[in-house]
Amino acid sequence: MQKEFERATGKTDLENREASGFWKAITLSNDIGQGDQEINLEVILSLNRCILEHAIPEAAGKLRVTGEDILPLECVEPPPGSMVREKMYQFEKDLKHKIYIVPLRCPKPNNPKHYKKWVDSVFDLAAWVQHSLVAIHPFSEGNGRTARLMTNIILRRYNFPPTDVKIESDDKAKYLNALCQIDMYTDYKPLKDLILKGALATLQKERDMKRRKQAGQ
Repeated sequence: MQKEFERATGKTDLENREASGFWKAITLSNDIGQGDQEINLEVILSLNRCILEHAIPEAAGKLRVTGEDILPLECVEPPPGSMVREKMYQFEKDLKHKIYIVPLRCPKPNNPKHYKKWVDSVFDLAAWVQHSLVAIHPFSEGNGRTARLMTNIILRRYNFPPTDVKIESDDKAKYLNALCQIDMYTDYKPLKDLILKGALATLQKERDMKRRKQAGQ
């Protein structure tokens, strides 16, 4: 017999459940990114479902259908709930096309000019994915976390380390400003730079961990 879902007993319990779900979603995103599963709308829904299923099950993995009164972001006002499904279908279509035209491996890796162009195209795609999902705001909860995990799926798929685009404390202003540069000027560079910086930080952590492990052997 399936155990009846028990609601969170308070704010701390709710936050702990969401944190636990987010860690599970990180593992899921790594598996998807390193695999060959098609990156589509169902992947996005599954990430959000994983984050919220034990905290807010009624919202987990479900596109919002309301929200005409949702608060505008720094420089963009998310669409009303009645338009979310249509916009996500278009996003999925655009995503498939963008992934199709960016090869999984650089065709000429030994040519610095070609390699740089390929890396730029991958991070262009990652930045576009993150901004698009934040702008559409497809869920009632967990939009930022879902968007960042989707960014990491893209990076993993192209064999780059994941990034942690921090939005707390001092980094929040930089992150919101980067989103605004896209909304106002279609300038993806600030967000791309943040994503690249986070990926490089992850790479350095992985190298440091490997050195410590080798030193301890």
